Amino acid sequence: MGISMNGPSGIDTNSIISQLTALEMEKVYKFDSQKATVNKRIDAYTQFETYLNDISKAATSLDNREDFNMYNTSSSSSDTASVTTSFGAQPGSYGLKVFQLAEREKLISTDGIIADNQADMGKAGRFSINGVEISVEATDSLEELRVKINSAKKEDGSKIGVTATVLKMADNNYRFVLTSDDTGSKGATYEDSSGTVLKDLGFITGYSGSTTEKYETANDMNVAFAALADGAEIKIEGTDASGAAVSSTYTKTAGAVIGDFSSFVSTAFGTGASVAVDSTTGKLSISATTAGSSSLRVSKLTFDTTDQAVNRTEVGGQSGTKGITKETYESNTNMATSFSSLAAGGKISIAGTDANGKSVTTTYVRGATDTATDFTKFIESSFNGTVTASIDATTGKLKVEDKNGGNSLFSVTDMAVEGTSNAFSRTVTGYKGANVLSVGRDAYFSVDNINISSSTNKASGVAQGVSFDLKSVKYDAPTTVNITRDISGLAKKVDDLINSYNAVSRYVASSTKYVAADDKSGTSGVLVGDMTAKTVNSKVRGVFMDSFNVTGNETFTSLAQLGIKTNTTNGQYELDRTKFEAALEQNFDEVVKLFVDEGYTDNANVMFGSKSKDTAEGVYDIIESGGSYSLNLRDKDGNPSATSYLGIRNGDVVSFDDGPAKGLYLTAPAGSGPAKVTYSKGLAGRLSDLIKTVTDADSGTLATRKKSMQTQIKNYTTMAEKMEKRVNAYTERMTKQFAAMEQTMSTLKSQQNSMLSQLGYSTN
Repeated sequence: MGISMNGPSGIDTNSIISQLTALEMEKVYKFDSQKATVNKRIDAYTQFETYLNDISKAATSLDNREDFNMYNTSSSSSDTASVTTSFGAQPGSYGLKVFQLAEREKLISTDGIIADNQADMGKAGRFSINGVEISVEATDSLEELRVKINSAKKEDGSKIGVTATVLKMADNNYRFVLTSDDTGSKGATYEDSSGTVLKDLGFITGYSGSTTEKYETANDMNVAFAALADGAEIKIEGTDASGAAVSSTYTKTAGAVIGDFSSFVSTAFGTGASVAVDSTTGKLSISATTAGSSSLRVSKLTFDTTDQAVNRTEVGGQSGTKGITKETYESNTNMATSFSSLAAGGKISIAGTDANGKSVTTTYVRGATDTATDFTKFIESSFNGTVTASIDATTGKLKVEDKNGGNSLFSVTDMAVEGTSNAFSRTVTGYKGANVLSVGRDAYFSVDNINISSSTNKASGVAQGVSFDLKSVKYDAPTTVNITRDISGLAKKVDDLINSYNAVSRYVASSTKYVAADDKSGTSGVLVGDMTAKTVNSKVRGVFMDSFNVTGNETFTSLAQLGIKTNTTNGQYELDRTKFEAALEQNFDEVVKLFVDEGYTDNANVMFGSKSKDTAEGVYDIIESGGSYSLNLRDKDGNPSATSYLGIRNGDVVSFDDGPAKGLYLTAPAGSGPAKVTYSKGLAGRLSDLIKTVTDADSGTLATRKKSMQTQIKNYTTMAEKMEKRVNAYTERMTKQFAAMEQTMSTLKSQQNSMLSQLGYSTN
């Protein structure tokens, strides 16, 4: 109040008021203390939630079978080949022989024709690489051509599969290199669409064939045309085969048909184009009448105000050869006759060299039911799958061709039928042109003596979930690669899950402990007396103690059988690794069942789709009647319940939205018949479902508890504010009362002095 009260009374009223106010304010501070305590409890629950989420995270790493696909791999020659695994892999051992590595195709321009990479090349035209057309102006430099090729994109936005680079050979000599982005014998396709740019640069040495320029609508023009009202306009733009601009408008008249419009388009583009409407798809196509280079283009087609998509389905041009040939040998005599006269058990000895120059000497023994095809396959296998063998139907001669183009050490020197030699001659010499730096090659290798080829050196698909990384050629002896389960890694995952639960258990124990006020050894936990944390912890612990025996036939029905046990000293869970790893080694699939959620049926036509946290585990009998499905859940003794629940059909999918199967989805086309559906929840799924229920931000147990405590804080705040108002009023009242007292005493003092003065007494 700022008023000094040391008046006539001589009493220090300010001190009295301050002390009385301080006593009353203790009631306000008590509410603040209570709020601080509740805030600490809220923080404790937030920390508790973090610990619970750690359990959920650890459980998620074990909630499906893919999580158990952990492997260790090894190779007897890591410089030759190694192995990586993915989903679906199985333990095993493989013997690899690597006959050839995959290589990228690489072409180079002719030497000495480009003196300056920044100067105009003087070459104009259009060419395509892997079907993507690129235009070149006479004023383009070699560097600009490089940029155009490297920035070109396919219709889907992906790169064209070739990278261009410029090499400086000398101050006045530049060469252009085109390298396929991917390895493999396919390489890249090159065509001159208009002009001879690729041929002039030396990338193609001649024209081996031609393609026809063609455009086609994406949609059914019969439908689009029929939907147009009379008087509607159709506009088409582009260029004809000679390059002249085309811009024409067709007006639909009463009774007009699509054929009338087709004839109009044919007239618009002239004799250099052929126009047709597909009788099946209704698509309109416009094609050049002559194969090879053409200026025919369709740039726009509009029906009334709607643009119709038109796709360029084929680029007209001249395809060229790259100057690559394949080493080929052919028998001088009729091998078909020799083979047919060979009795069962008869022998044909084969001599030659493979593509690496290694000697090939082997003998074919004819089986009783063998055909000429069996014989040619034997030849291909003898050369490690790197050749193709065929017998000419007319001459009967046997032709063996190297699958690789370019220089090769492959040869066939002799085939002796029952000791009678049959000479072979080289009919084609393997060669790569001067402009071919490297020929695209496939990788050839064998797995357990089965010959396999791959366009890349990372060969996948040979065995499910297994990829072989081929690094160098070696086939004198097989390289052994091994795949073994990472049992230790899986045990660590389970250990991490157990440790995450133990952290929760320790936290709950410390935060809820009680320490008597006179006990100097410590203090009570922030959640002392709060049963929610203890209840949640008990529920989580209960999941680890659950029984897992849905069908009654499981090998393992509890986690204790796997070595998850309670430490009698501290009450926490621990993993007996020896016991757990032994269980994995001996009964891997049965161990996995205890951790993952699984659903399956006994009817191949009925597939388990998905489930929700509301779906009860168990065995369901599915009954079909008139295309509708109903189910009932069997009890623990295998007896079906009396209550059935009808499924909701949506196409081939049947779902259930009530009862124990709530949230269950099945794929079951009508007529699939009855089925038995088994659904079991593993440890990971049970933990995740429980923790989601507890930690749900809206309705979870912890959220509800924290909301209650936040309400407490609001109430304490309200009560503190009210109490503080009362204290302020009390202080103001006392101040006024003491002020009045001093005023009264001052008045009395004045009256006293006046009386004494009148009586002649001094007041000093």
